[in-house]
Amino acid sequence: MSEPTRPRHPSDLGLAQARALVQRAVDKAEQLGLRGAVAVVGASGTLLTASRMDAGGPGGMTRARSKAWISATQQIPSAEHLRRMTTIAPPVATGFAAASPEALFPGAGGLPVANADGVVVAGIAASGATVSPFFPADVDPRAVSADGRPANPEDLLIAYALRIPYEGQHGDDGKRWELRFGDLVVDPADSLGMAAAPPASRQAELDWATPFSKT
Repeated sequence: MSEPTRPRHPSDLGLAQARALVQRAVDKAEQLGLRGAVAVVGASGTLLTASRMDAGGPGGMTRARSKAWISATQQIPSAEHLRRMTTIAPPVATGFAAASPEALFPGAGGLPVANADGVVVAGIAASGATVSPFFPADVDPRAVSADGRPANPEDLLIAYALRIPYEGQHGDDGKRWELRFGDLVVDPADSLGMAAAPPASRQAELDWATPFSKT
């Protein structure tokens, strides 16, 4: 009598898929005029791949990796993790940080990545010199609008990378939009936030450091 087949243990997202996510995020970031880092961490907690854009600044990589680690291992958006960390007893929050050194920056913006069965296989996040939920001074408002709604740049590039509908992770996009654009309204038909971004072409250092992107 044969033994029953055990369910296959979920594995991390494949390297090629992780690199494709990072590339899409870099494409959208360059289109929006952002400079920073993008990281993908497997559900096992292992860093799968990460890229820092030209002039992206030294701190973004650490922040992006931390938020991606939280989303991958806790299997929730890092914004939800942050909310929980601010509502639990301080000793518990301190204990979590001590037991999870990769979660040293519990900021919002990281999202879990699920496979076709709905199992979380990775987490992805971005951060860096100009990657933030605030609208840049010279950005086209149509480029930071999704379906007629404000779409902050940091969360937009992650949604674009994952090919999922935009959903803000950093609180009230409307208030930041009003501060930058006033009462301007973008028609859903004119929203370009989730429109295809051209391949990034101004990343000489990144291209040199990641020759796989050209093969």
